[in-house]
Amino acid sequence: MNKQKQIIIYVVIAVVFIAAVLLSYNLGVINSSSQGNKKVVKQLGSPSIRYEYKIYPFLTDVEDIPEGYTVKGQVSYADDHVVCRAGDDIYASDDNPYCIYTKEHPSTGGNGYNLFVTAPLCYDLVMYNGYIYENRGGIGRIDRENFDEDSYKYVGKVENIDRTAIPNKDYDSNIKGADKIFMGETEDTIYVKVIEFDEYHYIVLHKKLTQLG
Repeated sequence: MNKQKQIIIYVVIAVVFIAAVLLSYNLGVINSSSQGNKKVVKQLGSPSIRYEYKIYPFLTDVEDIPEGYTVKGQVSYADDHVVCRAGDDIYASDDNPYCIYTKEHPSTGGNGYNLFVTAPLCYDLVMYNGYIYENRGGIGRIDRENFDEDSYKYVGKVENIDRTAIPNKDYDSNIKGADKIFMGETEDTIYVKVIEFDEYHYIVLHKKLTQLG
């Protein structure tokens, strides 16, 4: 092997090593120490918080927080490019273990709060006929022109939307704008109409047999 080929091999190895290091950083490889209930850890490279031994990904910003949420700890470390900063207060409630909040940092220009939810709530969920239906790994969005309501059985309408809790009774959902529910070819699949302002689309959800936590 000549010297030029050896140099090329070394360069390739170095590039692969650097890429692996950067990937580990972006995936949130952190030193995740926690001091009881007084501290939480903000993950590097991803907008999520570790609190009470759970990971809470960032979902959205909101204007205010519900009653019953109080300061339970502070962010102990945060990357400069995420939605909160080290030292920011964490608002949590013993009555709802599925979400936590931080106040929007002044540097972002907002005056509301950041909503973080447990991982299952990052997916669209509906409870129907005693089962949770979700879109994890599903087809996802279906444009209105590609869905004919008359070809499916209408089985009801979403009655309660709560983005901060896992559905616990029929016609509950965490989907913003969820409306009519249609049955698919089998009971393993439902389609949900989602209304956004003056537009709407549909999403397909699949029955989940295991309990969400």
